[in-house]
Formats: sequence, structure tokens, C-alpha cells
Amino acid sequence: MRVLFVTGPAILARGSGGGLYIQMMQTIEELEKIGIEAVLYNPWKSELEECDICHIMGSDPSVSQFAVKARSLGKPVVVSTVWLDSGHPEYMWKFLMWASNHVKGASRVLRQKKLLFDNADLLLALNRHEKKALGQVFRQNPDKIRIIPNGRPAHFEKISDSEQIFRKKFGIEGYILCVAVISDRKNQRILIEAVNELPYKLVIIGKSPVGMEKYEVQCKAIADPDKVLFCGEINNEDPLLVSAYKSAKVFALMSRFEVQPLVFVEAAMMGCQILTSNRVCAHPGFERYTTRVNHTNKKDVSDALISLMENDIKKGDIIDCSHRNIITWQQAAQDIYKCYENLM
Repeated sequence: MRVLFVTGPAILARGSGGGLYIQMMQTIEELEKIGIEAVLYNPWKSELEECDICHIMGSDPSVSQFAVKARSLGKPVVVSTVWLDSGHPEYMWKFLMWASNHVKGASRVLRQKKLLFDNADLLLALNRHEKKALGQVFRQNPDKIRIIPNGRPAHFEKISDSEQIFRKKFGIEGYILCVAVISDRKNQRILIEAVNELPYKLVIIGKSPVGMEKYEVQCKAIADPDKVLFCGEINNEDPLLVSAYKSAKVFALMSRFEVQPLVFVEAAMMGCQILTSNRVCAHPGFERYTTRVNHTNKKDVSDALISLMENDIKKGDIIDCSHRNIITWQQAAQDIYKCYENLM
């Protein structure tokens, strides 16, 4: 079975640091192990006609016409939606969708995303919240939406970190960790403001994407240098990143909205409690070790950090929970393969 994988140009330009890129490459790697011939879309070479299925990763509106073309050729279309619901109430989404279709000069993004989803034979959501939002906002039939969460990275389990390389390099452990691009959506500023007034250290791993450089400068300007450590970007395959997770006590990501961050999986595997925004879902099965608070309220964030940093929850218990409740990429690929078979 030949499957053509397509994604928006922004994902490929961003490269290996982004969650969707990792999701795509891990999925492809495991599908190839069970016999799928994966073909990466090349804009200079048309291979759609020679493929059995078109699998679109993400909901970039720029690929909506590709779904239309695939459907016109009779090719089954699968979309891993990874759609970011920014938290608008349902009536606001209805208005925005209406405006996208009828108001001159209004953004056409929602209309293009709906065109993409309408031309899919199957939508793959990461959790129940995303599935519900696809139905409410884009009027997609729940029967064509399947939930397949992200898997846990095998290379994280293979790195023992017996030498505790992060602790040795930076001289700290038992800290609060945030791994993400530095941007207003990821909302590192509220963490910095909270930690500035607390007796803990915060480690921030990541860099600003294009257009968010000023936000990173602002974050560094307000950060207490004795409490906040900026480490820049660390490659997902680097043992130093695994070591950073293992040496942390709490993983915090106060995003304004997310779908299902891969960093939650990575943090859970390494025994971190998770603090996040009340607009972000806990990973299925990991609700016990996830605390959700108002991402705009510094006191709520501070109180939650104190509670998490001062409790006596053992890392081993968290790791055991992650292994029981978070599937592997191999299992995710097997579920996707069954979906392919059902469409053929």
C-alpha cells in the first residue's frame, strides 16, 4: 500500500523541533515497519495518481485544494487534523465561519479548513475535545472522526541518563521545566512572573519562531537571572533534553490553547507532574498528575506551582502511570493502518 503524506509548508520549514513534524515522522517510521510505502509529497513531482491513499498531516488551509484533487481522482483522503481550538464559544465560531464564507475581506482560513475536512474520508483527532470541536465548528459527522492519540517516543526510554548530564552541565535539579517555542501563545511570561516571586528555579528550553523575537526579548528582560535559566533550543534526539526532563519535578506549559502537546507525553514518561492551562486537555489517562489553572491569573499559577513542588509524589509512580496509559508510536501506527484498510 502506497500512502502519500502531505503537510503545509510551514511545518516543513520549521523542521524537527515542532510537534506536528515529530508526529508525522514518527507515524511514517512505524507505518513503514509494517509494510506501508510512505511517499513524502514533492511539489515538483506529481505522485498522487500512483498512490493508494492521501494522508494529510495538520489542517493548514494551503493544502485544502490537494484534498479536493485527491478526492476527484477517487483516492481516499485521511486528515490528521491537529486543529487548535482557540477557546471561542460556539456562537462565536458560528459567526466566524459565516463571515469566512460571506463577508468581503474577511479571512478565508476557516472556509478553507472546512473544505479540507469536507473532502476527507476520515479525520484523525488526538482526543475527545478535538473530535467535539470538529463537529461543532466544522459540522463534521462524528462517525468519520477517529481518535488516535500521539505515542510515546521510544528513544526517551532508551536513554538512561545515569550520568545526569543536565544537572552536571547547569548545576540544578528539582526545578520547573518548560519546553516549547517561546511565543505569546505558549505564554512563558506568566510562568516567569510567577517564579520570580517563588523559591524555585525555572528552566526554559526553546527559542522564538519568526515574528516572536520581541516576545522572547521581553521574557528575558523580566526574568530574574538567579531563578530563570534560558537554554535555547535542544534537539528532540539530544540526550540533554531527556536529562532535562528527568531532572525536573514539574513540567509547566501555560498555553492559551493547544490540541495535545507531545511535550506532555515526554514529561510524563520522565516522571514530571504537569501544570497547564484550563484551556488545554490533560492527556487521556494522565489526569491524576495534571493540574489545570487559569493561564491569565498569576496567583492561580503560583499557588499551583507551590502545591506541585512541595508534594511528595514519586517520579516512579508517574512513570508507571504513563506506561499504562500512553500508547507507543507502534500502536498508533497499527491503528492508522487499520483505518487505511477500512478505506480500501
